[in-house]
Amino acid sequence: MRGFTLIEVLVAVSLFSVISLALYNTYFLSDRAISGMDDYMWRLQ
Repeated sequence: MRGFTLIEVLVAVSLFSVISLALYNTYFLSDRAISGMDDYMWRLQ
């Protein structure tokens, strides 16, 4: 019988969740920084 154990599946899902969350946070922070710079540039003009 071949397959994955419950522990292996839980570890894989946990790793996927952590990586996805890190990527989302990176995108969110960069988007916020770009928006902030946009506002700053408008105020300078």
